[in-house]
Amino acid sequence: MSRGPRGGYTLKRPPEQIRLGEVVRALQGPLDDIFAPEDEEGKKKQRVGGGAQVVTASLWRELANHVSGWFDQVSVGDLVRRGLELGVPRGEKKPHMYFI
Repeated sequence: MSRGPRGGYTLKRPPEQIRLGEVVRALQGPLDDIFAPEDEEGKKKQRVGGGAQVVTASLWRELANHVSGWFDQVSVGDLVRRGLELGVPRGEKKPHMYFI
């Protein structure tokens, strides 16, 4: 994937082969860091009053795993199809352009 002149990206693979999870990780980093940035397994023992923090941290990790799994099931091609179904226009002059 390479950045285009007006902020878009040129894809190196067909949109059906690029998973949303790959895109999010490339732009944002690991999804675990988004949901529980301060949580690290090794720090559990160091937490003061850690019981509640350990429980909520495990919930955030679980949510991150679910979101990550869902993102890995959705392709850029799926997003394009969804956009077309919702009436989002595609480039008339450049039909290979996707506005998502």
